[in-house]
Amino acid sequence: MSLKIGVIGCGNISPLYLEASRHFDNLDFVALADLDMNLAKKRAEEFNINKVLTVAELLALDEIDIVLNLTVPKVHAKISKDILLAGKHAYSEKPISTDINDSKELLAIVNKTGKRLAVAPSTFLGATVQTARKAIDDGLIGKPLAANCFMLHHGMESWHPNPEFFYHPGAGPMLDMGPYYLAALVTLFGPVSGLSASAVTGFAQRQIEIGENAGKSFKVATPTHINTNLEFENGVLAFLNTSFDVWHSELPKFEVYGSEGTISLEAPNSFDAKVKIKKANDKDWHELEFATKERILKQAWGIALADFVNAIEQNHEHRASAEMGLHLYEIMQSSLDSAAKRKYIKLQSTCKKPEPLL
Repeated sequence: MSLKIGVIGCGNISPLYLEASRHFDNLDFVALADLDMNLAKKRAEEFNINKVLTVAELLALDEIDIVLNLTVPKVHAKISKDILLAGKHAYSEKPISTDINDSKELLAIVNKTGKRLAVAPSTFLGATVQTARKAIDDGLIGKPLAANCFMLHHGMESWHPNPEFFYHPGAGPMLDMGPYYLAALVTLFGPVSGLSASAVTGFAQRQIEIGENAGKSFKVATPTHINTNLEFENGVLAFLNTSFDVWHSELPKFEVYGSEGTISLEAPNSFDAKVKIKKANDKDWHELEFATKERILKQAWGIALADFVNAIEQNHEHRASAEMGLHLYEIMQSSLDSAAKRKYIKLQSTCKKPEPLL
């Protein structure tokens, strides 16, 4: 009998998870909850789910084993805590929380209750990052030395009908998009030991471009262009630039430099972006064959959740671990703190390098 999954939060990201159940047969969604009950009913009809409940009702439902937390970042920690204390396993969208102490409390609750917590993103288990992982592990570029990563675009207001929360503390380009890039980096190189960063806010105000609030302006309350220098425990150095201030760029999104060549990822936050390699004496770049089949967005978005379910059922470690979620959050928050304080920060947390999924 498969584990039953409930969902709290039926916003823009929920269809990707619910769609993934049509690809992973161990994703059995049985109930939905949202503050907006009409939205929850809409999703239930769209994906043929029978139960639409309040959050309290969903947490009290005995048949639910796992709850998928798709709420907004500022309440991730509270909802995950409620899930764990209700005696259920929790899978949270990224980031794990918007406060380091809340993140640590969640891990303490995990240890106390024996329930599990997993944290998105799932992209590091997709074909793109796993192909790069295999190439590096196989020694195709020799010893990894450094990486350059650029997440550059002009924000969410052109496609999201309610983009304000992306520009509040607890969000911004680092906390919103950073997890995809950092999860890829940690997958390739392991944990970060320390960092230094600088940051600016490029635009004091933004304007919503679509939906019923189109034309409305709002204030920006968090840095929107962050440069971070990362030092990994294994000696690799990486530069990560996350920005909502850039109109156009021709910079590569993700490159890894080794003693014998370079690997280039078209996009580390994608499941099916090309991975190319150019060894020291090659004249041209060569595209690598994907190492895994998980490369279609609507199918693969749930891969880390499916891995979580499988790990619970088979009693082994899941890859999108709470420890990694905490480590990624500390990297991101330390980047903002380093920029604000103009100082180098040594990280307190660490995590295991996740096992490859091949």
